[in-house]
Amino acid sequence: MLTQFIARIPDRSNLQTADKRLELVKALVTEYSVCLRVISAADMAVNEPVKVDKVVEDIASLLVDISYRVARIVADHVSAQFQQGNVASAVGLLADLVSFDRECDPGYLLSTATILVLPRYLKDTPASSLFEELCPLVLKSPLPERFIAVLFRSMYRARCYREIAVSESYLTADNMSSSLAITILYSIMRQQSIEQPPPPNSKPGQETLLSWKNIADNSSLYYKRAKRIVRMLVQHDKRALGDIHLDALLNIELQSILEVRRIPREIGTWLRWFKQYQVEPSVVTYTAIIGAYCKHGDPTYAWYLFQQMVDGQMRVAYPDGTHGVLQLPPPNQATLNIAAQLWMRGHATEDIRQLLARNKRTWSQISQQLITHTLSLHVDRNEVSKAEGIWINYGCHCAQMASYKRPFNYRALTKLVLGYAQNGNIEKAIAFFYTLCKHLQKMPEGRDEATARHLTIAYNAVVRCSLQASASWALRSKVKHRCGIDVLLLELAKNVAFDATTYNVLFARYSRIARMAAMQPDNSTALKQTAQSMNSLYQQMYNEGIMPDVTTVVHLIPLWLYMGRMDLALNQWIMLNHSGRSRRSLNELKRHVLAQSQNWNVVTKAQMLIDKSFNKM
Repeated sequence: MLTQFIARIPDRSNLQTADKRLELVKALVTEYSVCLRVISAADMAVNEPVKVDKVVEDIASLLVDISYRVARIVADHVSAQFQQGNVASAVGLLADLVSFDRECDPGYLLSTATILVLPRYLKDTPASSLFEELCPLVLKSPLPERFIAVLFRSMYRARCYREIAVSESYLTADNMSSSLAITILYSIMRQQSIEQPPPPNSKPGQETLLSWKNIADNSSLYYKRAKRIVRMLVQHDKRALGDIHLDALLNIELQSILEVRRIPREIGTWLRWFKQYQVEPSVVTYTAIIGAYCKHGDPTYAWYLFQQMVDGQMRVAYPDGTHGVLQLPPPNQATLNIAAQLWMRGHATEDIRQLLARNKRTWSQISQQLITHTLSLHVDRNEVSKAEGIWINYGCHCAQMASYKRPFNYRALTKLVLGYAQNGNIEKAIAFFYTLCKHLQKMPEGRDEATARHLTIAYNAVVRCSLQASASWALRSKVKHRCGIDVLLLELAKNVAFDATTYNVLFARYSRIARMAAMQPDNSTALKQTAQSMNSLYQQMYNEGIMPDVTTVVHLIPLWLYMGRMDLALNQWIMLNHSGRSRRSLNELKRHVLAQSQNWNVVTKAQMLIDKSFNKM
C-alpha cells in the first residue's frame, strides 16, 4: 500500500492551478493519515522480535520517503499562496498540518518536512509575515525538539531574525537543543550586525578604556538574549554545550562593545564562560579575541596573543581571582590573516615572507587573501619585482594545485598587472595580463561580475600603459615593436568586457596613432584607416549600450570633423554646453577639444564649430 501511494504522488510540475494544488494536498494528507493507521496496525500485529525490526525498518524508510514527497507538494502550494498575497491561507494550511501531526503522528514527520523544504520554494520572497503569524499558532502547544529546531532553522534561512527574537519567548529549557541554540545564536549575531548602529567617530588615541565592571554589566539586548539561550541549553543538557555555542556568545559580547572603547588586556575576562562551564576554548575563540583587540585599537596586545598561540601556552588570570595555564591551539588560516594585517600595519613584509616560506609545504594553511595582501603591499611600495616573486613562489603555484581545489587568485594577479602598468613596464604588464586571461578561460564555472570587473580594470591599465609608452618611443626606431603591442592588445581585448573607461583609453590610443600618422609626409591613407577603425570602435560602443561620457565626446568630435560629420560634432558640443556646466568647465573642454583636433589636423574646423555653437546659444 505504501509503495502504491508513493507511485501516485505526482510531480509538482504537473500542477497548473491553485485549485488543483489544494485538492491534491487534501487528498494526499488524507491518504497519508490512512498510511499512518496502517503502520500502527502493522506494529501491533507483529510479535516476533526479528520480524518486528525488519518491518519497522522498511516502514520507517517508506514513511520518510512519503513524507518528503508530500511535503514538497504542500510547500509548493503554501509558497504559491503566500506569493499571491494569501497569507492567511498559507498560514492556516501550515497550522492545520501541525494539528494533523499532533493527532496522528507524535514525531510530526510531515509538518517537519514541510517546514524544512519551505524556504527552498519561497526563494528570495520576504517571509516575515508568514512566520510572524505562524509561530504564535504552533508554538503555544508542546512540540518535539526536532520540529522546533527545524522551524527556527527555516526562519534563519529566510532571514527572519526579528521573528526569531519574538518566538524565543515561547521556548523553555525543556524544548531546547544544541542545534536550536546555535541557530538562535547565529541569528542574534546576524541581527546584531544589521541593526546595531555604527559607532561615533573618534580620533586615534582618544578611545576610552572599558573596565571589567562595564563588561560584566553589559546591557546589550543581543548579549542578554545570547546568555539566556546558553543558560537554557545548560539547564536542559549541560553535555550538549560546546565551544561553538560559547564562541557565538563571545562574538556577540565583543560586537556589543563600541569601537571607541579600549578593552582591557585581560584574556581571562573573555574566557570566563569557558571556565564556568568547563569547555575547552578552540582556535576560533582565540582568533575572535585577537581580532577584537585589533578592532579596538590595541594591535600590540593582539600580536602578543598571536605569539602565545605560536608558543602553545599562556598563563591566565580570571575575574574571580583564580589563575591557570592554558594550552593554546596552533593558529589557523583566519588567525594568520589577522596576524598578516598586524604585520602590514607595521609594514613588516619580511615577517609575512617568512610565514609564507614556513608554510609552503602545507598549502592549505596559506590563504589567498594573505598572498594578495602581501603582493598588494609590495606593489603599493613600488616594489613590483618583490611582488612578482611572491606571485611566482606562492600565488601562481597555489592557483594551479587542482588537488587542493584552490580557486584561481585573480585578485593578486590583477594587482601585479596594475603594478607593472603603473611603472610603465608594458612587456611585463601584457605578459601577466595574458596569463590572467588564459587562467580565467579555464574556469569551469565561468566568470562572475567581480571577476569580469577585475579583468576590465587590468586591461584598462595595460592599454593606458601602452599608450604612455608609445608616446616615448621614437616613431621610426620602434614602430615594429609598437605594432606588435597593438596587435596583441587587440587580441587580448576579446577576453574583456569593455566599459566606458576601456573605450576612452582605446579612443585616446587611436588619437595618438592619428597624431603619429599626421607627422608622415603622405598621411592620407594612414589617417583614413585610423579614422575608420576609431569610428568602428564607437559603433561597437553604441551597439553595446554603453553611454559616452565627456572624455568620449572630446575624442569623437575631432574624429567626426575629420570625417566631415559636422552635424554629429555640433550636436554633441551643444549638448555639452547645455549640461549645466560652468563657464570655467566649458573653457577647459574647449581647450581639450582643440588639443585633440591637432591630432587630426582639424583645428580650424574645431574653432569654427565652437564659434558656431556659441552663436546658437
